[in-house]
Amino acid sequence: MKLSIIVPVYNEQQTINEVIERVMAVDLGAIEREVIIANDGSCDGTRRVIEERTPTSSSTPRNTAICSHRFSIDAPTSSTARDSWARPAASR
Repeated sequence: MKLSIIVPVYNEQQTINEVIERVMAVDLGAIEREVIIANDGSCDGTRRVIEERTPTSSSTPRNTAICSHRFSIDAPTSSTARDSWARPAASR
């Protein structure tokens, strides 16, 4: 089993190292983890800090990815639509 951990960041140059350290310090037993850093257009050097932490050797397993895209998720706002949206497709 693999656990994907998505960490959204925006201008977190001063804190991203500690965040990653804390995420990696959690004992998951035998569960494999991948950490995906979703950088939302930071302009303070966050990307550079993340890239410095990301292994570049092909022999080193990568467990950190960087995504640099601006996006938004439009969730339904009415209670009926929200309830329908939250239910599994099979029960709709």
